[in-house]
Amino acid sequence: MPVPNTNQSWAAVWGLISRGGQKLIFFNFCQFAPFSLGIIMSGVTSCDFLFISEWFNHVVGGEDVVLRQTSALECHQLFLGWLYETTIEVYAMKAIEIQGVDYRLVDTFDHLEIDTKFNLRCTSINQTVNDMLDDYDNIDPQPLVESLSSYYYSHGRSFDSLKILPRNMEKFEEMKDWALDYYNYKS
Repeated sequence: MPVPNTNQSWAAVWGLISRGGQKLIFFNFCQFAPFSLGIIMSGVTSCDFLFISEWFNHVVGGEDVVLRQTSALECHQLFLGWLYETTIEVYAMKAIEIQGVDYRLVDTFDHLEIDTKFNLRCTSINQTVNDMLDDYDNIDPQPLVESLSSYYYSHGRSFDSLKILPRNMEKFEEMKDWALDYYNYKS
């Protein structure tokens, strides 16, 4: 698929591709968002709601789940989320057959640090960061880097209150540098 010319602010650039079973349409709709992604699918997305918490409550409210990884970062308002987001990541003690829910089975929630935000249970910030560092080879690092940056600048330019497990310290030190530069803040 050819790369669209993003210098033309109202260019009608369309290309239909398929990735992972989802049909994706790339389009150029205005100069403020020259190359955006829209997802065609059945079911609800985060864009169907004004707040991410409304989407979470609509899809998994009332279920015995704990939001994890990127969904937990969004619940803590450290990551703004994706446009047309379609997946909610949760821990669950039984299989969940809800479209758009990616569940990881656990025997119990007792080993998790859990916070409650917006009537939703989510892993604590410490738990979430350590979980994502543990699973680093299988995650998209963007939400984690953005969240670490947001955390740093909203906590007095410090990571001191984060409790990083020793096994994750090397990866955290690497990501910390990315997070400090994420918003290009100058000291």
